Amino acid sequence: MLRGVLVSASSEQRFAVHSWAETTRGVMLLPGFADYPTAEAWRRFQNAHSPQVVFLDLDTNFERALDVVKLLEGQLPAVGLFNQPEPQRIIDAMRAGVREVLYLPFDRDLFCEALTRLEDAVRSHVAERTVTDAVYAFLPAKAGDGASVVAANVAIQLSRLPDNRVLLADLDLYSGLSRFLLKLPNAFATHDALERILEMDDTLWTELVCASGPLAVLGAGILRRPPDQLPARVRHLIDYARRRYRAVCLDLSGQLDEMTIEAMQEARRVFLVLTPDLASVYQAREKMSFLREIGLEDRVSVILNRWQKDAPINMGGIEEVLGLPIQHTLPDDRPAVQQATMQGAPISGAVMLGKELQKFAYTLTDARSLMQVEPVKRKIEYFTLSPGKYTLLPGRS
Repeated sequence: MLRGVLVSASSEQRFAVHSWAETTRGVMLLPGFADYPTAEAWRRFQNAHSPQVVFLDLDTNFERALDVVKLLEGQLPAVGLFNQPEPQRIIDAMRAGVREVLYLPFDRDLFCEALTRLEDAVRSHVAERTVTDAVYAFLPAKAGDGASVVAANVAIQLSRLPDNRVLLADLDLYSGLSRFLLKLPNAFATHDALERILEMDDTLWTELVCASGPLAVLGAGILRRPPDQLPARVRHLIDYARRRYRAVCLDLSGQLDEMTIEAMQEARRVFLVLTPDLASVYQAREKMSFLREIGLEDRVSVILNRWQKDAPINMGGIEEVLGLPIQHTLPDDRPAVQQATMQGAPISGAVMLGKELQKFAYTLTDARSLMQVEPVKRKIEYFTLSPGKYTLLPGRS
């Protein structure tokens, strides 16, 4: 089934495309555009959702529609939509790069034939995608809800899958915990990457990240003034990471500042991490209200951390307050978290929390591949120089 996006200001076209997509089941429509997107809006959408075909309204504003065709740069097939056939515009559209043209009322057979040709075109395009859309952002409802622990362990679990290079980037510049959680020996940090992102190359990147096998970590460092134009630098940083890794996990600050918002706009999914206490649920509700206002609600999944059956707030009550279902629950096991933190290691897979984190990480990957392969069973070389030596602070004995 093709992943398609509909760009149309015509209610008739939207109704027809949705109806035929549902009837033929040949295309899954992603969240679309009711107006022609700008270059920046399209770039973000493409990185986050990785569409395979674009259904484009050529009738409302032909010139702006052709501008969208230029944005595709021949990388995605476009299906032009007309309310009524206009021969000269059809010719102009095909010359501009539109692969198929349909006009109302859509004929079922013609629609199916177009989908078949598009599937063949996508299948024959053997060039591998040069950037990943597997960017996941972890946003705490409030400080102390465990989002950093979840992000770090999910990144480690993803890196254990075959041929799955993963980056964990700590974007909490003022109170990031990745260096502490994983006992990172590298003195460089996210600050350094942001300061030098415009001159970044593979040699410099290798010096900045702390890598262990398929997992690389860009940790938060000492407190200092961040560079100017921070949102743009974060966008460049994520773009660079997309080209180097198959999955990127972003550990975000709980502050909804411009940098955090930029990172969430670049992510495929935003995981809102909260705990079953009143303060956390209240903060989660406030953040969800804000995320709805800026149009990110469709990317948000709720993770309920430290869940206990006798919690004072039940799941139904939390879902009612948030207006969203709880999609993942992680059991409360503070001793396991403390032990892992002291060792600079992931939470043990022998405890229920470790098993649930592993299961959650695997839901972020291609389910079909997981049915065919088992996670690589090997001892991870973690970042601490002395794995058996317990320390409270990195670099201190």
